[in-house]
Amino acid sequence: MIRRVVIRHFRNINEAVLTELGRVNVFVGANGAGKTALLEALFTLAHGKSFRRFGGQKESLVQFTKQELTVVADIDDIESTGFGSGLSSVEAASVYRVGLSKSRIGETKAKVRGDRVKRISDLALRLPVVAINSDTFDILFGGSHDRRAFLDWLVFHVEHDFFKVSRSYLRALDQRNAALRVGRHPRALSRLAPREALANEVGGLLPIGDTSWIDQLAVLGERVNELRLGVFAALAASFNEVCLALGLGDQGLELRYKRGWLMGESLAVALTAAADVDSRRGFTGLGPHRADIQVISIVGGEVKLARDVLSRGQLKQVLVALKLAQMVVYREMAGTRTTNGDGGRSVSPVLLLDDVAAELDEERLSLLGSVLSELSAQVFLSATQLPLVAPLLEAMSLSADSGQVRVFHVEQGLVS
Repeated sequence: MIRRVVIRHFRNINEAVLTELGRVNVFVGANGAGKTALLEALFTLAHGKSFRRFGGQKESLVQFTKQELTVVADIDDIESTGFGSGLSSVEAASVYRVGLSKSRIGETKAKVRGDRVKRISDLALRLPVVAINSDTFDILFGGSHDRRAFLDWLVFHVEHDFFKVSRSYLRALDQRNAALRVGRHPRALSRLAPREALANEVGGLLPIGDTSWIDQLAVLGERVNELRLGVFAALAASFNEVCLALGLGDQGLELRYKRGWLMGESLAVALTAAADVDSRRGFTGLGPHRADIQVISIVGGEVKLARDVLSRGQLKQVLVALKLAQMVVYREMAGTRTTNGDGGRSVSPVLLLDDVAAELDEERLSLLGSVLSELSAQVFLSATQLPLVAPLLEAMSLSADSGQVRVFHVEQGLVS
């Protein structure tokens, strides 16, 4: 749980100090007041980047005339903390600080417990944050990279080897593509790295003997796919359950995973067979970097992409279902870990809802609130008027004057 947040020089916010945060925290104000910027700042702290596809460049995040933005949060030390979990006052009072700064020229710095960390991923592991905003539609209508990012965020939190393995795969892929672009044929490419060094990256899962470019890429790629598959299976099952809870049970919705090369064929065989094509094109056309997720609808025996047959209102529900399923799987598979790697009570990611009342009608808001009540997630949301989110709060058995609901009024970047 986030206990306190300080935001400085972020977009139109000069300084905002958010204290006594509750289970649900509502930012109320007119359009353009800075509500979305507050949510965006929290997301940036956890992800190192904005949740906006356009207008989210690092330069535009820093307040005009300022050189650097900072976002600092005090969060519970015990990751097993959950609302209603019965923590003692000593446990509840045990918090630590995480922070991030971004300069106008693009330099990013992150700290955990006062110590500088080399990678944003070190901070992200401690502060899982999921957002639902207008750009969430990219999961359905954007490119495959948007859907891979959606899945990989979850794999990153569940499978702690994934970051290292996927980074090694992408590095090997970049090197192979660079060689292809200058006309080198894959069969003529020299080895990427000593076999021993590569074995350390993937836990020793290398074939015996010399390792060619294709062998190295294939071993890493197969491992990336293996880590994704286990998490995807849980995500698909959770998606089905959430769809039922949101009233989408009659749409025959399900998730399908396309791994990036033909089923029944090893990646090494696929890369070898595609060597001539890759050489002509100048890039590697097969592998987990080409993976995709499909949301399909099966009605009357017909299989179609959900985005092609569902209404816009239904698609909004599908997107909500995807994000909630992501949170459920996190809670079940990653949320029992503590910062020390020990088991603990399950916790959910922090959820950011940007102007959700403008996207969902009262009935759908109520269904969303019912699912959130079971997740026990901390929620930050924006609204132009507080009554607009009343259906969601009521479904969570909360009210605006509840001790678990904190309301902030936002006007021209000022928060009260």
